Amino acid sequence: GRFPSQSRARWWAGGAGLIAAAAALLMLLRPGVSPDGDEGWQSKGGTLDFELWIHDGDKARPVGSGEVVHPGDRVGFRVHLHEPGHVAVVGVDGQGRAYVGYPQAAGGRAIRLAATAVPVALDQALRFDKALGWERIVALHCPFEFTLERLTGQLQALGARLSPDEHLPLLLPGCRQREVILRKEAPTDAVR
Repeated sequence: GRFPSQSRARWWAGGAGLIAAAAALLMLLRPGVSPDGDEGWQSKGGTLDFELWIHDGDKARPVGSGEVVHPGDRVGFRVHLHEPGHVAVVGVDGQGRAYVGYPQAAGGRAIRLAATAVPVALDQALRFDKALGWERIVALHCPFEFTLERLTGQLQALGARLSPDEHLPLLLPGCRQREVILRKEAPTDAVR
């Protein structure tokens, strides 16, 4: 058969290299996923990936640290567990009040979940209250059972003192922790 000319072979090799570089760049710049995996709406690495989704009454969208949300927005959670373990989502609002996002009705304890092949939605959501300011939401995944009261107490003590650019220290030793920090503002349009 025929062999491709040297210039055609170089063109194909160069084109394949450009395609690979573009794919790598898209993976790095994909909305909400940081290159290091520790910030944004999805946090990757270790045994816990955490996604935060906001529904504003019209549509659902993923949100990441630093994004603006509004009172009345509904927030849902998705996790990808690479190992089974006990999971909880807690938060602290701009007034320093801690709350439980998941599980809301489990006797005050984290829920044990199996490992998942893909991110799965947790079966509970919440609606943001009217307290404006920074909203810090934290997901925890532990190999052991733990109480939610312990978490909310720590979060309330720490959360109000930290600036939005500071990360929480690990709330429970031996666990994986991911946080998303949002700015809750009053809506600017009269439709809300």
